[in-house]
Amino acid sequence: MRGVLIGGVVLLAGCVDPPPDAEVCGAGLIDDDGVCVPEECGRGPFGVGTEEAIFVAPSPRGTDGGAGTADDPLARIGPAVDLAFTSGVGAVRLADGQYLGSVSFGRTADGVRVTGRCPALTILDGGGLAGATVTVHADGVQLAGMTVTGGAPGIAVLPSDEDGSARLAASDLEIVDNGFAGLVVAGNPEVEADLRDSSITGTAPRAEGADAHALLVEGGARLGAVGVEIQSNTGVGVGARGAVSIAELDDVRVVRLDPFPDGRPATALRASGGAAIVATQFFSSATVGVGVRVSDDGSLVQLDDAVVRDTTPTPSGAGGHSVVATAGGRAVLRDGTALRASGTALVAEDGAQIQFEAWSANQVVSRDPRYGAVGLRVGEGAIASGDGLSLLTGAGPGVVVDAGGEFHCTDCEIRSREFAGIVAQPASTVRLTQGSVTLGRASEALRGGVGILGFGDGVAGPTIEILGTSLADHAGPAVLLQGGPATVLVSGASIERSGSGGGDLPRAGLVARDGVGRWSGVVGEPDATGLWVRQCLFRDLGGDAILLHAATATVDTNTFEDVGEAALRVQSCAGLTAPEIVGPAPTTVLCEEPRDMGDLLRYPGI
Repeated sequence: MRGVLIGGVVLLAGCVDPPPDAEVCGAGLIDDDGVCVPEECGRGPFGVGTEEAIFVAPSPRGTDGGAGTADDPLARIGPAVDLAFTSGVGAVRLADGQYLGSVSFGRTADGVRVTGRCPALTILDGGGLAGATVTVHADGVQLAGMTVTGGAPGIAVLPSDEDGSARLAASDLEIVDNGFAGLVVAGNPEVEADLRDSSITGTAPRAEGADAHALLVEGGARLGAVGVEIQSNTGVGVGARGAVSIAELDDVRVVRLDPFPDGRPATALRASGGAAIVATQFFSSATVGVGVRVSDDGSLVQLDDAVVRDTTPTPSGAGGHSVVATAGGRAVLRDGTALRASGTALVAEDGAQIQFEAWSANQVVSRDPRYGAVGLRVGEGAIASGDGLSLLTGAGPGVVVDAGGEFHCTDCEIRSREFAGIVAQPASTVRLTQGSVTLGRASEALRGGVGILGFGDGVAGPTIEILGTSLADHAGPAVLLQGGPATVLVSGASIERSGSGGGDLPRAGLVARDGVGRWSGVVGEPDATGLWVRQCLFRDLGGDAILLHAATATVDTNTFEDVGEAALRVQSCAGLTAPEIVGPAPTTVLCEEPRDMGDLLRYPGI
């Protein structure tokens, strides 16, 4: 009994007590005849919904002889689906409870919608079967509101025997504790599945050396996923393999992936064999292995508005990388970021490509304190190219380009990296247009602190073009060329506040040593060689602007402001051709007693 105060007089009224839902059951729960259930489950054995349907409940509530009504339900899903199809009702409602065994939808299930009360209460359990808990061979089957568990895989969408097609549309599912895959879509381009607003957990291999994928598309099929949470699985989050196979993802999250029991690294996204994964608003975190991997000719991973973070290596040291493109695969990265990789943030190797646009890799941490971590590594035959790449604050070089690799970048920002902003190995290619390389820091183990470091080995050297790029605030030289031959064009660049804090490295903004020659040939042509420094600004340098040690160059119409020592210093001149000077001659110190150049820098693998 509660009272209501009106005009100072308390009137007593027979009021209903507050409903028990919030007070007894707690937030998000409701009372269903004395039992607290999730609000989405509704009340009654079939929950919310008024559509005409064939009704099913586990035995003993349902029976094989039931009429298929809410008061007299059938006991098995298969007969109910057949009845829904033949009667034209087109819908099946599943009561709460556990449905043991496998369910297969053939062509008599075309267009039928099967809805459980809710995932928490309606459970389809394969009971550890070697096959799928749910198999779809039908065209247009819809599933919603249930948990699928205990299969290997949980759900399989496979070609029908009649015409080879199959299509599934699923939503509001919990796919839990299955082997091989949570959902697999396979067969041919006429096999499709769309999964929305669902979760997949606990997928793991059933045998030593076996695969496991939360989502897998193969054999040329198509998979769409929107609003799917993939959490606490083993192996691969989303896999696509085989020519023409495609996975289209929107707002998919992959969180906490464990490596395979045999030690193979986990992978949040993996495309191979000519397959494609196209993902928008993708997020991955806490993968023990590799965030994204694309391999083989014709394979593609495209990420738009993505975050790949916190990738760590396996106990044996495999992985730790955010994105790996290998063996001819291609990764297209747009408007996203890689955060806190414990290895290399981006890897392109073995003829692969990475294309980037407005992509960043920040806070790359080192799993090996001797060598540091790398923002981007470009291996032999691989190409990394694009606009707006940002490689910020990492415990290792921003970019390492191996022999035969190419790095082309417009308006890129490489900042606060250890050892060097960019390392160019012999026979590598680096081209920078605009952008900046700044704040190079020395590594405790490897020294350095250089903006751009090029290595020549006496037989081959790097090809480097620095066009209108800002190089500033490096502990060591902004540009250091160690050994010839080299083909280096520095044009329209600014070199500022660098070369004064690099330990035993020479105090200069730009340094070339040991065999680097004057420029000859045509820019961009294979026979071009030498060093050409033209129309650059050298400013606020504590030492020399340009230092040539047992090397020479073409120096063309540069500007020198607030240079502490010589604009151009040439030393160890024996047997050298003098530098070629074009335009006003800079203040030059020529062939005096050579200054100490310090030890050559070394980087692992070079």
